[in-house]
This record gives sequence, C-alpha cells and structure tokens, in this order.
Amino acid sequence: MQIEKTIFISYRRTSYYTALNVFHALKGRGYDVFFDFESIDSGSFEQVILNQIRARAHFVLILHADTLSRCIEPGDWVRREIEAAIAERRNVIPVTFDDFNWEQAKPYLVGQLALLKDYNALEVPRGYFDEAIDKLERRYLNKTLDLVIHPTPAAERADVQRRIEAAFAAPLPTVQQMNAQQLFQQAFAKASVENHDGAIRDYDEVIRLDPNFAMAYNNRGWSRFRKGDLIAAIQDYDSAIRLENNNPLMYINRGWARQQRGDFAGAVSDYNACLMLAPMNGAAYLNRGLAQQALGNATAALADFEAAMRLEPNTPYPYYNHGNVLMGWGQYDAALMDYERAIQVAPTYAYAYGGRGVCWYFKGNPWQAVWDLRHALRLDPNYTFAQEWLNRITGGGVSYPSQ
Repeated sequence: MQIEKTIFISYRRTSYYTALNVFHALKGRGYDVFFDFESIDSGSFEQVILNQIRARAHFVLILHADTLSRCIEPGDWVRREIEAAIAERRNVIPVTFDDFNWEQAKPYLVGQLALLKDYNALEVPRGYFDEAIDKLERRYLNKTLDLVIHPTPAAERADVQRRIEAAFAAPLPTVQQMNAQQLFQQAFAKASVENHDGAIRDYDEVIRLDPNFAMAYNNRGWSRFRKGDLIAAIQDYDSAIRLENNNPLMYINRGWARQQRGDFAGAVSDYNACLMLAPMNGAAYLNRGLAQQALGNATAALADFEAAMRLEPNTPYPYYNHGNVLMGWGQYDAALMDYERAIQVAPTYAYAYGGRGVCWYFKGNPWQAVWDLRHALRLDPNYTFAQEWLNRITGGGVSYPSQ
C-alpha cells in the first residue's frame, strides 16, 4: 500500500467555480487532478470519465444545495460518477459547503447513493476555504489505500492530458462569479422549500452578476412556473436554451410549461429535443405521451407510455396513462392490468384506483367500481373525477355497502 496522489473531482455544473478553485488548490499542492472541465458528458467521452474514476485513487465530490437534486434520474451524470466511484472502491470524500444539507438531500440518496451519508464528509465553512484544503490534504488524502488503480487507456491519454492542461490554464473565478454561484445555491435552497418569491429575487441578482448563467434562467423559470406565471417561465426557459442548447432539462421544463398553456405541439417539439439529447429520459416520454394524447394521437401516446414504462418501471404514471388509452379503446381487461401495475408500485396513488373503478364499471361490475372510487376518495378527498363517477354510479337508487 502507498499514498496515492491522483484525484477525480465530481461536481454539478452549477458548482463549476467551486470545482475550479478546488482543482487549482490541489494542483498547486502537487496532486494529479482531473475534472470534466469542458462539460462534455455524452458520446465517446462517457467512457473517458468512467476510466478516469478507475485511474484515480481519490474521488472528491463537491456538494452544494443542488448537487444531488437530479440524482433520482438513472442517467444523471453526477449519479453515475458516484455509483462508479463506490463500485470501484475509490476513496470517496464528500466535500460539503454551507448551503448543502444532508436532511434536505435525503430524497435524492437513491440506490447506492444512500451510502454517501456513511462517508466521512469534509465541511467547508464560508470564508475558510484554504483551511479546509489543508484539512482535506492532511486527513483525507495523506493516507495509504488498499485499492486497484487502472491506468488510463493509451488511446485516451493525450485527450485527458489536454483537458487537464486546459483546466489549469483557466483563470480563477472572480469575486463576482463566486457571489453569483453562492446566490444561485441560496435561491435553490429557497425554492426547495417553496419560497419562490425569495428564490426569484435571488435569481434576479444572480443574472445581474452573471448574465450568462444559464441554469439561473432555468431555475427562475421553474419558480415562476410554480407561481403560475407560465409566460414569464417560458421566456426564462427560452433564455436558458439560448445560452445552453444542449441541456435536456431545459427542454423538458419548457415543454411542460407549454403543455400547461395548451401548446401541445410546442411541447412535443421540446420533448423531441430533450430525447435527442437524453434518449433514456422516461419523464420526457411520459410527458410527450400526454401531449400526444391531448392532440388526439392516441397510438403515438401509447408508444410513449410504453417507453416510459420500460425506463421507469417503478413509477405508477406510465401504467396509469397507458391504461387510460386502452380503456378509451374499449380494451378493458388490458387497461385493468395497467391500473393494477400502477397500484402495485404505488399503493396510495388515488388516480390508479379511480381509473380502475371506471374500468370496472364499463366491464359491468358497478360494485367493484364503487369500492375503487370510494378508496380513491379516501386517498385524495379532492379527486373530483372519482367523486363525479361515484355520484353517477350511485345516483340510480341502487344501494352499495359502505367499506
């Protein structure tokens, strides 16, 4: 065993300035450091990233408020990097900043990521960056490790070295850029607890400080969407996409906002763009299916729901919506199977019981229909669809026993 001085830095793009500071600090101390400086996380570079994790002993994970927020998506790159580091038994070092909160991050610690909270994290108090780097070196990096290091494949060495040199040549962030990033994380934390007015004010200031901060426009759009201002939300998504046209999240967000305004064709166009960039995005297939259904394209909708079912088999929404299409076609037995699958993966999903109840009614079983509709209303007393159908079924003078 020996002390290893090779490091991989993992970070969310919105924490770029932090990652760059950490990179420069560690390079200045003689470490061989790699991070995805040029923001290329698709195509042939995917394997380069994974190979660099295997080629390095230490895995430094930069944790800000939003870092883990998209890790519930199976194809998210931060998630894939963390999973690879855990699988390769790297020395995983979570580095947490003031805006990061383990309790708030808990919903995103899915699968192997649940192990993150068991690692010894390094906290970086605001204003104590240099002291934290000293501690990182003394306590986390300066240790012998028993692990297997895989050398960088010969075909990738020149490209990797070029990227490291480009990162080293990049100028350190300015105070204004660091302030913009800090405000962005503050805004994200506010939006996470539905304080969208406060979040919007912070995002306004982020954009004033850094007009090219694409995710600030995207996230301000989301807060505006949550407040019901769909037009302003779409304008923000437009700005975000102009600045960063290769981010699938921005297209799916704009698509959903367009969908809520009734612009179903525009929504389909955005979901198409999202899927060109992220072919494994189950939510994009689900949302496109809903838009296709609204446009009267039931066959296309069914195909999209089936794709979403394959990609996200543990969520109820694709099954439920697939069942709705089949019930509309009179294929009641197949629709019942879909509703039952939805209930299996989400036993408290009221809409699945409502759909199944109506399906039972069309199959000539009003007793089972009433049971399902009443159960749906117990789960969601404001579920008007279930209440309307229950009134319709029970309004003919037939008495159905209470559950």
